[in-house]
Amino acid sequence: MGSSLSSLIDMLKITVPEYMPVGLIATLVGMAYTINLTSFNIKMVYALLSVAFIIAGYNTYNAIVDLEIDRINKPDRPLPKALLTIKDAKYITIISFFISLVLSLLINKIAFLIALVTITLSVLYSYRPINLKGRFILGTLAATVLYTITFPLIGWSVSQYSKIPIQIIFYLFVFGLVVAILKDFEDIIGDNHYEAHTIISYLGYTKTIKLLLLLILFGIILVIGFVYYGFLSIYYLGLLIFSLLYLLNLYYLNMNKTTKRAKRAFIYSMVIMIFMEIFLIALKLL
Repeated sequence: MGSSLSSLIDMLKITVPEYMPVGLIATLVGMAYTINLTSFNIKMVYALLSVAFIIAGYNTYNAIVDLEIDRINKPDRPLPKALLTIKDAKYITIISFFISLVLSLLINKIAFLIALVTITLSVLYSYRPINLKGRFILGTLAATVLYTITFPLIGWSVSQYSKIPIQIIFYLFVFGLVVAILKDFEDIIGDNHYEAHTIISYLGYTKTIKLLLLLILFGIILVIGFVYYGFLSIYYLGLLIFSLLYLLNLYYLNMNKTTKRAKRAFIYSMVIMIFMEIFLIALKLL
């Protein structure tokens, strides 16, 4: 019994469940700008579960491909510790993606197509002959598209006849880039050892910090512009609070250039993103 429970825990760990909240809440953002979240709809459950299984498959497949890098960056994960086999991980990946597609088909054909594109992109992110992750900015863009564009679109597909919240998705995409690039700081040791071509490996520490600063400032200008030109209401200026939190996080990362601080900066960036998404949902509910 204890062994079975331990195996289930290891299967859960390999899916990296701590990455799920930001994706699931992004899905809720897409729903919030499409339907009334206070009125229960079973398709909402299908959409959230579909995204959860996509994230599980995406992270598990990435764990298979990045096994050697994870021996350095994340040695406590199930595959580096040999708590699961590559075969186990492949089964989890295939089953997760299959369940996601079935759930998306229960929503509608649009949701199925979006889920299919999302799964394809998540595979290409790690699949060695293509390996978007190792192709400079393409890997960062791919991961950001998954979490800030396709996941909200799966939420939107619950009622696909509504207008796509383009301004909101674009805003999330900008700050999703910030989060994705900060993750490169966390993984820099293993990535450099195996010559993974990330943004920080090309630009270096200082220039990457400057790039992040420009992205955050662009996000600030973006939300002010959307409000000024009437695309969003004045209440959306509250998003500036989260921009300031990102700037503060970046400041402390630049002041303390250690791997431990980089890991904290990445975690903090995800937490900020989650609260930003919750704020966007709250604005639609009020």
